[in-house]
Amino acid sequence: AVSKKQLQDLRLQFLNPADSAESNAKISQQLAQEISALRALIESQEDANEKFGGSIELVSTRLDSGSFTPADLRECLNSLQIATESIQRQMADMGDKLKASKNQINGLQATVSELHKEVLTDPLTGVGNRRLFDKMIATSIESKAFEESPYLILIDLDKFKDINDTHGHSTGDDVLRFVASSLKKRTEVA
Repeated sequence: AVSKKQLQDLRLQFLNPADSAESNAKISQQLAQEISALRALIESQEDANEKFGGSIELVSTRLDSGSFTPADLRECLNSLQIATESIQRQMADMGDKLKASKNQINGLQATVSELHKEVLTDPLTGVGNRRLFDKMIATSIESKAFEESPYLILIDLDKFKDINDTHGHSTGDDVLRFVASSLKKRTEVA
């Protein structure tokens, strides 16, 4: 007989919603931080563009006035050179930050993908769980076109309780993994 405590321990070990909620909260926080950093980067670039545009407009206005000396021309060129160097530094900095942000987002996407996979598979056997089954059925029904015939396999391992009781739960887990692995191999070949 399995005690209530053992069932609770198993639930916490394999179905702990706090882990999932904690992971989701962590990813949400990281995404929010990344979005905030990208927003700040965009605002910084907008400011730099505005300053650069203002420098060009000022030089253009001075040159359009028609009365300028060689010293005025040198000053305009110097002003344009300074503004151009500033925008180039800004663009290089933005490129580095965008690359870092892209790497961060790629990492978060991989984590989300891995968590999604974990949610849809049984941690002991690695086969799809009820959530995956429900998702696949819903998708099949919505598409109304079956490229592949969906199937459900229900297996009853006769005397499995005896294996657990006689040889222990660790051996029972090994049997479940073996059966799942055998089924995976057979479905991959088919």
